[in-house]
Amino acid sequence: ALLLGPQNFFKKLPIFFSKIFVKSTLMFALFWGIMSGGPRGTECLMRWIRGTDDGINSLIAGFVGGMGVVFFSSIDVAMYIASKAVESLFYYCVEKNIVKPRKNGNILLFAFS
Repeated sequence: ALLLGPQNFFKKLPIFFSKIFVKSTLMFALFWGIMSGGPRGTECLMRWIRGTDDGINSLIAGFVGGMGVVFFSSIDVAMYIASKAVESLFYYCVEKNIVKPRKNGNILLFAFS
């Protein structure tokens, strides 16, 4: 658009903004903003407020990240989040010696999730 010259660029600017600032685009941006920055910021804030780093901070941060799905609901995103939840649960169980790790089990878990 800039190659057309400043006059043509400014004439087409309202069309550009009308294509960008639609509800679905804004909801998608809000979703990714909450999903990427929300959990990390919440976890840091909870660590600062509570003075400890434990699972409760992660639980609250996960809840905040999950709230992003309210703004952009998609089956694909829900399936991705569910697969990552199963993967996190598996690693937690391995860490607590509830499940024995298998050779190349993490690769299989990644491949099937």
